[in-house]
Amino acid sequence: MGDHAIVAIDQNGGHSCCTESRGTGTEPIPVQPGVKASLGIATLITGQRAAGGAGAAAGADELLTGQSNIKLRMLGGNNFLEVTGGSNYANGNMGEDTIILRGGFGEYLGGKDSDTIAAFGAEAGTSVNGNLGEDYITGTVAGVIYRGGKDNDLL
Repeated sequence: MGDHAIVAIDQNGGHSCCTESRGTGTEPIPVQPGVKASLGIATLITGQRAAGGAGAAAGADELLTGQSNIKLRMLGGNNFLEVTGGSNYANGNMGEDTIILRGGFGEYLGGKDSDTIAAFGAEAGTSVNGNLGEDYITGTVAGVIYRGGKDNDLL
């Protein structure tokens, strides 16, 4: 993969914040059949995987499955993120987001609004925080730090 611009897609389909990234990763972004991944988020995540950069930004409703070694800030929309391994950071920010953990180590924040975070697999020391909003946090993994955050949460 050559040079590329990192472009975040906002809720209205417009472009916001652009930065430059260089990398060699060419891993495709897996999505469920019939779901179209935006070019902006695909470029962002592959660039971040390769460069270990400051973090990608997702916009309107995104469906991201099978992710690993990510730094992701979901700017808005109701996003779905499945993490399967690696060292990760994800912040749901605005919107009612769902974060599913199936492996790896990381820090996961639900952000504003009512979010769902489920830890089915993760390494000890992983941190899950619902943050603001009425969140639903569930998990079956020992050694994970579970925190509801502010507001009325269900753990």
